Amino acid sequence: GVDLTKFTSVSTTELNTIRTQLGYSSKDFIITIVAECNKNKNQLFLIKRIPELIQNIPSLKVLMIGKETLPAARRLVDKMRLQRLCRFLGYRNDVALFEKMSDICFSASIREGLGINIVEAMACSKVCVCSKNRGHNSLITDNFNGLLFDLKNPSEMINKILQVYNEPFFGKKIATNAFRAVKKYDLNIAVKKMAEIYTSLFTNSAL
Repeated sequence: GVDLTKFTSVSTTELNTIRTQLGYSSKDFIITIVAECNKNKNQLFLIKRIPELIQNIPSLKVLMIGKETLPAARRLVDKMRLQRLCRFLGYRNDVALFEKMSDICFSASIREGLGINIVEAMACSKVCVCSKNRGHNSLITDNFNGLLFDLKNPSEMINKILQVYNEPFFGKKIATNAFRAVKKYDLNIAVKKMAEIYTSLFTNSAL
């Protein structure tokens, strides 16, 4: 479950206040990845497409939040001279602030269970652009409460991001649906359901 009192939607004014506090502009278009930087989380997939995205989104910022265990990611950013656009922020205790101020929360995971980082982002009323896999598919209905793309089709991912950038009303609709969809993952509901499961198991074992 997710603490929906911590991960929640904010107003445009609050969003811009958070951006100012963290050193970003209200004009920035921010894509955030919250995940350990490793092969499965597949941050390289987005990094490689930043040059194409920046042609259409001049205010783009890509923020990588999480422990770095894939040196190749930072080396690629350095090689492509993307340091100004793509930032590695390491492990953070204030992830909620970054998700609240983002335009898109992104994941290109090759495999995924129930992606809590995506649930948190949806709870913050964010557009989640995610690769198609079992975990993401269970959370997101494409073009309804999030956007899904095939890892074998990078152009599909680029087009989805550009659609959010170019069509604010579309993005707002997706974000609103995302916020409504994750209420069932509220921590209080999850704890109650787990308690019911354990109670049922103990009761049956006693029979």
